[in-house]
Formats: sequence, C-alpha cells, structure tokens
Amino acid sequence: MFYTLLYTKYDGKSYFKDIGVITPHAGAFLGKISDPFSVSRLWFRDFCKGAYDWHTVPQKQWIVYLCGKVCIETSGGEIRYFGPGHILYATDTDGKGHRSTIIEEGRSLIVTADIETQDESLPHGTGAGSLGVGSNVRGDIV
Repeated sequence: MFYTLLYTKYDGKSYFKDIGVITPHAGAFLGKISDPFSVSRLWFRDFCKGAYDWHTVPQKQWIVYLCGKVCIETSGGEIRYFGPGHILYATDTDGKGHRSTIIEEGRSLIVTADIETQDESLPHGTGAGSLGVGSNVRGDIV
C-alpha cells in the first residue's frame, strides 16, 4: 500500500513522491496494519467539475478519494490523476502550490494532520513542517 505525498521543496515549487506504507503488524482477521498516523479532524466532501488555479493547502491534509477523478499539476511540472482508492497527503502549505482540475464529480474524505505530527517520512528539502490547526481550517479542493 502507498500514498502520494504532495510537498514543497526549498525552491518554492510543489512535487509528488510515492511513499510506501509499512504494514509490520499482522492482525488476524484484519490482515496487515500499519503503525497509526496522528490526525485531528475529518471532513466528508462532495466535489463538482471545475478548474482551480494555483493554490496551496490551508493545512497538511490527507485526502482519500472515494469516487470521481481529479487531475493535479504541481508547480514543479508534474501531473497526476487521482480517483477511487487513491490517497494523497497534501503538505504544500507554502510556495506556488499546485492547480487542480476536477474531471469527474466525486467524493472524498479530508483528514487533517495532527498539530504534533512530525514529518520524518518527508523527502529532504521539503518545506512541509508541522502546522497548527486553527479556526481557518477549511476543506479546500486539492
């Protein structure tokens, strides 16, 4: 199992990186399970077709795509498509960010990363440090 990290490098541009989730714990009928990730809030989101120009995320957030299709272009020039079953960890809270095009209406879960979360799994040179979750938290389109 893996998730896609969307992060900002020191150059102020966003990039993607696929990160494997280690599942070291065998859990009888549950199968293999990873160590827990610390999170703080959960939103259910319906999204409609449309295009969203360059933007950053308001806070680090996990996006679990349930249905629909989204195209995301990083400011570093990468393009990826996300649909049912894809998991995106968006941490590009600064820099130029990314732009999104909703190709098919859909649904997703947005889960914000906990304020104490340490980003030890992030690639070297990212600007994706821990962020506090404040009153301006919103479930923006990524």
